[in-house]
Amino acid sequence: MSVYIPVAPEQCQLMDVALFSGDSDIDKAIKLCSGSQYTHAAAITKKGMAGAGMDGYKDRTLADTITSDDQYVSIVRFVGDPGNIQETQLGSSAFPAEPVIAANEAILAEGDMYGYDSLLLLAAICEVRRLTNPDAYQTMMQDSIFLRIIEAIESTNIFQLIQTISSRGKVPMVCSAAMYRIFSAAGEQYRPTILPESMKTMFDNISMYDSQLLNKLSQIHLQETGMPFQFITPGDLAMSPSFAMRVGRLQYGTLET
Repeated sequence: MSVYIPVAPEQCQLMDVALFSGDSDIDKAIKLCSGSQYTHAAAITKKGMAGAGMDGYKDRTLADTITSDDQYVSIVRFVGDPGNIQETQLGSSAFPAEPVIAANEAILAEGDMYGYDSLLLLAAICEVRRLTNPDAYQTMMQDSIFLRIIEAIESTNIFQLIQTISSRGKVPMVCSAAMYRIFSAAGEQYRPTILPESMKTMFDNISMYDSQLLNKLSQIHLQETGMPFQFITPGDLAMSPSFAMRVGRLQYGTLET
């Protein structure tokens, strides 16, 4: 049985990354498809947590962020060198937190630009899995929870949802991509390393034109923002050596610790 260190909110540092493990049907499908226990990502702030939601990238209290569907929240911290965690963790002299805090505040200032829906994350994961691991995709298709969510995706016009977000001047960016963008914007030394096994590398190595969904996502994003679509999952952040410092599990409300 694994033992986790309970961490009170006041023990967290600014810009620690919170990785959520949810238990809703969509959360279960995301876990199944991504092969990760994590379904959402946010950053620790003075107020509580900053993260992407349908209303944009916002700074919210813990009470407004953590829901009854969340089983537990793991807190991880950026490190510049996973072999020397103590001296290169965020907040050390080698990697001060101020540039990351400033990058987060900059995105918060334009937070209304960003839109996110868990169906976007799930749909993109499904397509990547279908292309890169068809056997795993076929196995997932036999799961009753997964099939119910696929029906929900099909009944909700995912492309129309993306178009709606874009038409409002928002960028369709998932929660974990927001975390990646913030740390990258703080400077090259803060850019998280994404492991070769991660979705990001799979996304880079496949032809988007082999997938109608990925092609559509990329086209819409490029048209509306002029920037290539970045797809990074919460599981990518959990696997990244750049977040090798495991602070513990958040002790708040009914969360498991």
